[in-house]
Amino acid sequence: MATVVTYDGAPGFIADVLELNGQTVCVLSPDVFTDAETRSLVRTWMRGQGVDCEACLGCSVGVMQQGGNGGDPARP
Repeated sequence: MATVVTYDGAPGFIADVLELNGQTVCVLSPDVFTDAETRSLVRTWMRGQGVDCEACLGCSVGVMQQGGNGGDPARP
């Protein structure tokens, strides 16, 4: 499971992934959690980086792909 950090700083930033002390760290824009199209783009990009969001379930991006709400009843 990855560690997730939300970053809302640079214009146009959507996501990045890095490894820190052997742990995968996903850095995501807040838009990833509110916009389905952005979330889909991030999942595709992450897969290209070797991260499978659906298998990880470290954040709501993978959970939402499986039809869940990431534990947040306000999210569809």
